[in-house]
Amino acid sequence: MGINRKVVHKLDDGSVIEAFELIQNNENLKVTVLTYGATVQSVILKGKDGVERDVILGFDNPADYTGDHPFFGCTVGRVANRIKNAKFTLDGVEYDVSMNRPPHCLHGGFKG
Repeated sequence: MGINRKVVHKLDDGSVIEAFELIQNNENLKVTVLTYGATVQSVILKGKDGVERDVILGFDNPADYTGDHPFFGCTVGRVANRIKNAKFTLDGVEYDVSMNRPPHCLHGGFKG
């Protein structure tokens, strides 16, 4: 098993998105995970015919994950459901969170 790490995109705020490529089984399996929300960018399998195939729907360009898309490659983040009325109470303190699917907060908000 091996791990390759590289910077693949710079965000407007100056932070970067890195890609971690995990290689397993004599390169018969490669998984690339981005540091942008632990997004799975690709899962490449090498078939018996020797041809590599990506079996994940996603983008080749990491910058495309920062735009509006149908959550390609998303893993479970801070919240794996909705927060009713975009607020919750913890230890007696009420917190308001982003209302990205009015009137609720879905999967962690706008930057979920």
